[in-house]
Amino acid sequence: MKPNKTWNPTKYPGLYKHANGTYYVRVGRKTWRSLKTKVLAVALKSREEVLREVERQEDDSAASLQLDGTKVKHAVKVIRWRILHDPSLKPNTRVYSNDLICSLTRSWKGFEEMELNEIKLTQCEEWAGIQSRKWSANYYNNSMGMLRRIFDIGIEAGLMSRNPAAGLKRAKYKHKDLLTRLPSRSQFQEFVEVIANSHSRWRRASADLVEFLAYSGARIGEAREVCWKHIDWGRNELVIVGDESGEGTKNRKTRRVPMNDSLLELLKTIRRKFPNEGAEDKVLKVRTAERSMRNAADKLKIERFTHHDLRHLFATTCIESGVPIPTVAYWLGHSDGGALALKVYGHLRNEHSKAAAEMVSFH
Repeated sequence: MKPNKTWNPTKYPGLYKHANGTYYVRVGRKTWRSLKTKVLAVALKSREEVLREVERQEDDSAASLQLDGTKVKHAVKVIRWRILHDPSLKPNTRVYSNDLICSLTRSWKGFEEMELNEIKLTQCEEWAGIQSRKWSANYYNNSMGMLRRIFDIGIEAGLMSRNPAAGLKRAKYKHKDLLTRLPSRSQFQEFVEVIANSHSRWRRASADLVEFLAYSGARIGEAREVCWKHIDWGRNELVIVGDESGEGTKNRKTRRVPMNDSLLELLKTIRRKFPNEGAEDKVLKVRTAERSMRNAADKLKIERFTHHDLRHLFATTCIESGVPIPTVAYWLGHSDGGALALKVYGHLRNEHSKAAAEMVSFH
């Protein structure tokens, strides 16, 4: 077995051993289900139970394709059933998928009562022409994907020969202008001070959350799950975990991020305030700082920004400091080797760009 692999196959079909010693069973091409044990005998027994459960779900899924009728609403019912029973989906993904269905059916008047085999490409294009201008590119593209899934159900059931939404074009994403949206380093420090000195009961805790997001690059959902056991003081690393319940990292993978001086000092300060907390206690005491952030931005008369923008601030600051983009991508939890980070952050802030230009010479 190669130790550099995340999952290493065993001699038992479908059973894999994670690099940390935990056994997993593979159910499908991209779905790995933890058996929550490092004991082989226990893992083998659990594997059989999981595979029987998956087989039963597949039988139910096949039965679910028996449409109650020939209209769109009947295909939607099947889609909702599959979303509910898909073991690979995280809870938030299920909620988002159902939101897409709701938005789709509201935006297309009478859509659910239409016969599947009577819908034409021109009708899909009319819907797309309106909604592509109303929604963001990301939301429109995801809604279009859901529309195609609905028609695919009709094809599977033999009601349609082709997908009328197959010819729709995806909307192009607009590049985010991070140059003007993000605060400078001096503005950020002033921003944190305004939050910490506000009249809110949770002012210091809110400031801690803001600094943590900016210094770690963690997603807000990841930050909420950080406990003191995830602070590896010995290795000077922050462990960002992939929670099996679906509330951890976006891709369910655990990563270790080296702590920079600002993050280390912040965590030491928080620890001094709560010296008696246990390993399972949460480091951050609030789950959101949105209101405090809005109030601080308004007071300083700067553009408002979000929890996720602090992740952009982390990445931009790292790249400006000379950290290679693939390394930043790993710290952010991207699994594409830096392709997305290069696309989003492959630019320099104005002040850094000018300084870099002064170093360029053709003589």
